[in-house]
Amino acid sequence: MLRLVWFPVLLGCVTAGSEPSDKSNVHSRAGEDVTLSCRFKLSSDFVLNRLRIHWHVFRDEEGSVVHSYYDGADRLEDQQVEFKGRTKLFLQELAEGVASLNLSQVRPSDSGEYRCIIVNSQDVVIGSVILHVSAPYEPPQITLLSWEEGEMTLQCTSRGGYPKAEITWHDGNRNQLNPSKPAELHRSSEGVFQVQSRLLVTGPEDSTFCCSLIHAPFNQSLSVCERLTALMRENETEAESSGRSNAWIFAIVGAVVTAVVGVGFYMYRRRRRSAQKAPREDHGEETAVLLEPEHGAPREQHAEEDEVSLQNEAEGKGKSLQDFLVHLGLERHQSRKLKLNDILEINMETLEESNPRTLGEIPWHFLRKVMAVNGRARRSRLVPAAPGDNGISKDGEEPFAIIPPTSPALSMCVNPLDVLCAVLCCSDTFLQQEILLKMSMCQFALPLLLPALDTPTCTLLLWAMRDIVRNWRPLSLRDSRGFREENLVLTSVPTFSFVRLGRCSLSKSKILNKVLSAPQQQHDFFVHRDMESGNVPRAIAEGLVEISWYFPGGRESSDPFQEPIAVINLRGDIESHQLQFSFLAEVSSAVFIFAERISERKYKLLSSLQGLRPKFYFILNPRSTITSKTQGFLNELAPLLKLNQSHVLVKDNTENDSDFVTRLQDTLAHLTKQPQRAVSIEDMAVTARELGIQLDEDCEECAEARKRADEIAGEIRDVGEYKGRALTLQGVPCKRLAEVERELCQMKQQGETPTEDYKSKLRQELLALRTQQHGRDLTGGMGTFKVSLERLSPVETHYFLKWMKFRLDHIARENLSKLRAEYKEMYSTPGHSPEQLAKLDELIAASSLGVEHFMRELGQFYEAEQSVYEWWIPKDNRIPKDRTVDTCPWESPAGGTADLSVGREEAFGAGSACTLD
Repeated sequence: MLRLVWFPVLLGCVTAGSEPSDKSNVHSRAGEDVTLSCRFKLSSDFVLNRLRIHWHVFRDEEGSVVHSYYDGADRLEDQQVEFKGRTKLFLQELAEGVASLNLSQVRPSDSGEYRCIIVNSQDVVIGSVILHVSAPYEPPQITLLSWEEGEMTLQCTSRGGYPKAEITWHDGNRNQLNPSKPAELHRSSEGVFQVQSRLLVTGPEDSTFCCSLIHAPFNQSLSVCERLTALMRENETEAESSGRSNAWIFAIVGAVVTAVVGVGFYMYRRRRRSAQKAPREDHGEETAVLLEPEHGAPREQHAEEDEVSLQNEAEGKGKSLQDFLVHLGLERHQSRKLKLNDILEINMETLEESNPRTLGEIPWHFLRKVMAVNGRARRSRLVPAAPGDNGISKDGEEPFAIIPPTSPALSMCVNPLDVLCAVLCCSDTFLQQEILLKMSMCQFALPLLLPALDTPTCTLLLWAMRDIVRNWRPLSLRDSRGFREENLVLTSVPTFSFVRLGRCSLSKSKILNKVLSAPQQQHDFFVHRDMESGNVPRAIAEGLVEISWYFPGGRESSDPFQEPIAVINLRGDIESHQLQFSFLAEVSSAVFIFAERISERKYKLLSSLQGLRPKFYFILNPRSTITSKTQGFLNELAPLLKLNQSHVLVKDNTENDSDFVTRLQDTLAHLTKQPQRAVSIEDMAVTARELGIQLDEDCEECAEARKRADEIAGEIRDVGEYKGRALTLQGVPCKRLAEVERELCQMKQQGETPTEDYKSKLRQELLALRTQQHGRDLTGGMGTFKVSLERLSPVETHYFLKWMKFRLDHIARENLSKLRAEYKEMYSTPGHSPEQLAKLDELIAASSLGVEHFMRELGQFYEAEQSVYEWWIPKDNRIPKDRTVDTCPWESPAGGTADLSVGREEAFGAGSACTLD
């Protein structure tokens, strides 16, 4: 799939619009400096600061950025890594029309077709140069591969050269020999080849065989000859050397294992004696409390040690982002973000239904599966290796080892939350939006706050959720079988947050999945420890905040909740992520805190929550029974946080998960029936900004695009009235145009009229209708829409069209919901008027409004222009095609989406060609 849209090629001083038939060829040797020449004509209005120069290279039909120059300076942000520090423009010659590129220290991998694209005022010039870089081969070598029953296989190998070379065989008498199969070529990452050829021989042991390599670019002709006896002796020597090496290895391993066993036994005895000598007084007050007969709880010997280890775990958590991205092969996408086109590309890999076999395949497996709305997208376990690869013999017996090997479940997979964070970190905002939309369709919990991976602080993903729309049936519409539809970020619902304080053996995420699921229909919204790869330690996802919603379906018997709610889940301990916890405390109606025990340090943290808005609930899961120390701290927190007995839910070992989930559902249902603060994601954004949390849509491009979209949407009050007033080209003339064009193709009403006369009549009517359209100007919002496409940058245009979609969909959704409710009420009224129903039906049909209506209006405008100007459009009325092609589909005359028509294509960049995804 082509990723770039190119204009017609111009080489040297050929006139614009010529075909790329003439391409110059440049030959060079590896290590030399080359100059790729490109020239352009200077126009009368030439301004150096407005000159744009882009050099790209095409290899295997894929384009890469080599060098860019615009706004009076080199712009190398998107430059391919392999060209860093090796490219240079002759800046002093730009004013003379020379845009040649100097490429230093060329490599064989640099070979390819180089194109220079020069944008000067309204003119576009493109040159093409094909670079051939050659490198010499090393002298060939002959080796003995196999020797069995008088037959021997010889292999001749030479490496380090480019392009491909030929290998021939002959015996000691210069007689040509045929290889057993064609020569094999293997290309390295440096772009050079290794060429191999094999020969099957059966001659006497004292025979001589020769291998010759011929490399035309360097006029190389290299040969090597070997006697079979010499090759056989060399092979035997290598085997003996390998046997001696293996013997040494076994001896060393035996000594190391013996030493490890001795040291391990010594440390075990020493630790056991130290434990027996430890004084009981070190446990202090808590030891005495734990031994009180009225509690009957066993003594917790390592209470304070748990606190210290948890703090150390938070300080040294996981790997850095950079290390993890290298682990997954995504390091280059940290700066050069993945785009939607990269994921939608169809190739042989995307067509294969295979599970990931390497760590580098896991992110792509996730992206492809989630784009296909596949519920197994979060699978991050590698395909198991063959028997014997993990220290297990083929007959199923494990070899003896004093230390057991790492569990295959942990060594062959990555936590799905780490994969999600890595993919989002390496994606642009538009791909993030598509990923979250597909995740919502899979009913996965969505990331709300991304941890501070490559940003100073965590990021609220507001823009990424703007494309999600949900519909549900609240209790008030159950009898009428109606439903409510709304954009997810605008839906205000009670929000309940669930966090963890310290270690907790109870799986918070697993409990939440059961709380949000209907009876007998459990779904894994949140990743938990009992899911595939859910038990893998998180590397970069600590501090991630996820959100999931429950929307009722109008079934009172099976709906756990009768009104929609939102549930937020913080990954990690609140002591280590106090910014996220502060945010949740501000936006939630209630906060549920999972804990096993409360220490003095935890008490100080909890007491600081005094005066905050939400209600606080504690879910305690003690190892045995609640300690007196924990009970004492809870009693002290009760007046500070306004706690009573209903605010403490204890799950001990005697209660199963099902009963506890029912209690938790009852608590949430009781809270939803009380007056609660309802917040939307947009409301949360206000709180996030106050706390210093970043927002993914707080950038200049997004803000400018939103301002222009709001200006257009602000004019729309009634959709039907606005379409009649602003989209005038799609009225009666447009409908008649469609009828005439259809008749021109079908000729159904020709009758006795001669064919040419009938066609001439239809063409005259078409011209009259186009002239009528041409007499109308683009007014109001339509004019603003056209100007925005002309003046905004490509990124701003993408944002602009997205904002237009969100605003128009919201307006149309509100209008349609009102009209549908009115239609349903009128239809259920006895003695209703069929004429009024028909009128309402027409209003509903006319109340749809989207970006496609604006694009259709623009298309009609350009087609009318073309009719008047005889298929030529003034440059001032053209819109650069890259502003629209990647963002919005065009309609074909048949009503579907397709490539641009020839005429309309001219309106969006003269002489340009287009490939639509």
